[in-house]
Amino acid sequence: MKQILLLFVLAVSSFAAQDHSLLKGRDIGLFLQKGRLVLTNGKGVPLLFLDKLKLMWSSPVFFPEKARELSQDRLEVSFRTLSAPEVPSPILKAQYTIRNGNMLKMEYFLSDSGNLRLGGSMQEMNPAQSTGKVGKPFKSGLWTRDAKGGVPFETGDGTYRIFQGKTEDLWLKLSGNPEFTNPWSEHMAFRKTEGGYYAASMEFAVFPSGTAPVKAAALFHGRPAALEVATGRDFNLWSSGKPEFTVRIYNTSGKELASTLNLTVRDFDGRTVLSRIEKKNLSVDGTAEIPCTIPEEKRGIYFVEASLNVSGKEFFTRTNLAVLPEYKYISPETSRIGMAAFFPIPNENAVFRLMKRIGVRYLRNGDNRITLPRYGIISLAHSNLNPNEKIGILQNKAEAMLDKFEQQNNPAWEFGNEWDMRKSREEKIRNAEKYSDLIKALAKRKQQKNARIRLLSMGIAGPDIFYLEQFRENGIWDLLDGIVIHPGRGHFTADYDNPKEFWCYLGAIRKVREFVKKYGRKPIYLSEVYAATPPNSRWNDSLREAADNTFLTLVLAVAEGVELVEFYQMHDGVWFNHGGVNPKNSEYHYGLLLRDGAPKPSLLAFAAAAEALDGAKFIRFLSRPGTKLRGLLFETPRGPMAILYDRTDGFHQAKLNPKQLEPWVNHWKTNVKTVFESDRKDVTVLDVLGRGRMIPVNRGKVELELNGSPLVVYGLKF
Repeated sequence: MKQILLLFVLAVSSFAAQDHSLLKGRDIGLFLQKGRLVLTNGKGVPLLFLDKLKLMWSSPVFFPEKARELSQDRLEVSFRTLSAPEVPSPILKAQYTIRNGNMLKMEYFLSDSGNLRLGGSMQEMNPAQSTGKVGKPFKSGLWTRDAKGGVPFETGDGTYRIFQGKTEDLWLKLSGNPEFTNPWSEHMAFRKTEGGYYAASMEFAVFPSGTAPVKAAALFHGRPAALEVATGRDFNLWSSGKPEFTVRIYNTSGKELASTLNLTVRDFDGRTVLSRIEKKNLSVDGTAEIPCTIPEEKRGIYFVEASLNVSGKEFFTRTNLAVLPEYKYISPETSRIGMAAFFPIPNENAVFRLMKRIGVRYLRNGDNRITLPRYGIISLAHSNLNPNEKIGILQNKAEAMLDKFEQQNNPAWEFGNEWDMRKSREEKIRNAEKYSDLIKALAKRKQQKNARIRLLSMGIAGPDIFYLEQFRENGIWDLLDGIVIHPGRGHFTADYDNPKEFWCYLGAIRKVREFVKKYGRKPIYLSEVYAATPPNSRWNDSLREAADNTFLTLVLAVAEGVELVEFYQMHDGVWFNHGGVNPKNSEYHYGLLLRDGAPKPSLLAFAAAAEALDGAKFIRFLSRPGTKLRGLLFETPRGPMAILYDRTDGFHQAKLNPKQLEPWVNHWKTNVKTVFESDRKDVTVLDVLGRGRMIPVNRGKVELELNGSPLVVYGLKF
């Protein structure tokens, strides 16, 4: 700490003024030449030019100027400053340290000079002619056991930018926002220290071309080994056949490595379908590959864990594989199922193909001129504005949006997003008044342009009846072509309906439906429904609970007569950090796909619900006096369909299981044998994943074993 503080009192004259100040390692080097830092490989060939540091939201710009050698492996650089004359010039100095012969750590120290806005700090990094910058960063996660007995989870292990060269790749471990980037610079995250100055760091490493990302991350952190499970398939999905994958072990210890691999694959029923223990001795920098095959199933999901023991320490990784057979929807035009958001990972075409397979008919956003003819998916429009902006600015923006969406042939537009969320009564009233003025202006412009797009309300957070009342009082109720809500759901099952609970899914739909019915029927849109799975959260679902609730979410929406239900969302992650790792933020865990693109059980449940609802017409809810039987009855092209489950264990998931269980463990405690009538020889039963079996009928009776997980049954008589 004392050494760092001294940086700010050292005279500039203490630096050597000459260029070509060298810092050289086995595979990496750095020198200062003509006001720029040049990062090279071990032979001195330039890989990257580190030019000026710019504070995008403040005036100073820093240029590397002078350097001095602190030791054989450490270089210190001072920067000259360009800033507005009236602004005090801060002092920026940096230290560059080589370690392991191929890694360079860059540490910046910035003095506190006034109210600098450091959030937009950008370090210019111009690739050399022979180096190409890879657009997408690699975001590493490290699997960790929960010390409190919950399910394992990934913690953040670093985000890396890759610059590809001819014979070696330059890896950069980022400290800032990976999405705040451009072809010639990267974001630097400065943080204030106890000493009153600001510090930021980045770390570079040179690896041979094509180094596996998981191996590079392990080398950055000094781990002796790295593991990965690879399938070579988008989303780790098969439509038929035997799923195959490869476990790869990388030796990153720098010496020969003795290790023991423990591989386990379980199915949704908790059966171990593959188990192997293998001792692997790897040469220096060696790699071992273990090919594996899972027994063939028509439909199902598999949970893979590969664990490596090195000198008594465990390193492990997890992923999921699934078999989802092809299905041709017979009545897509009657579907009410949509998707609220997705990321183009691995690419947009692959994601659209998967969405179409699982029954997505609508998107919350998109250009309908492209998605409808190309994929058979109808794109609606959604946009939000800042309610704190002036009404004139908001109106201009909103009218421009209307013109754009009309050109895109979007049939409906959800304008605004949760202006009622976490607001006081007074704030809600003010926001609703401003929103109502915008709706009136848009309705007028629609009439002038003879626009066909349907104008929907903003997505309202929960069954906020007070906010809906403001629409009526402000005179825009009749100008809206539909009401949009985000029902929300806590640790309850999706079918929980309790007037005293705000965040219960079915209850929220029914509250809003009664309000709409009272003041004039309007279609209800559910533009954000979900089954979030943050690890070990008592408020949210486990992976297995999410399968049950995803299925019920879609089925109940159709039964309640909503116009459209859009699931939020396709992928885990957030819009500003695709594929990012954050076990403590539930926003990172709303997807049907895991962070690595692998399927959750809820993906199969989504598809199973869409298949069951294909061409279906809701008849009525089912119950039986004196029991906890619950159900729904539909008429379908395949005949009468009952969806049945039992609520003996209640609706409160967190009370039933205080800790999240592994997805292959049945979380329902009570199985209830229930007898039904049938006039067939046997009935067809499908579970929440869509896996089917036949159960024989004996003298017009059939016994089903029910718990809280829904079953789809064809052939019962009601």
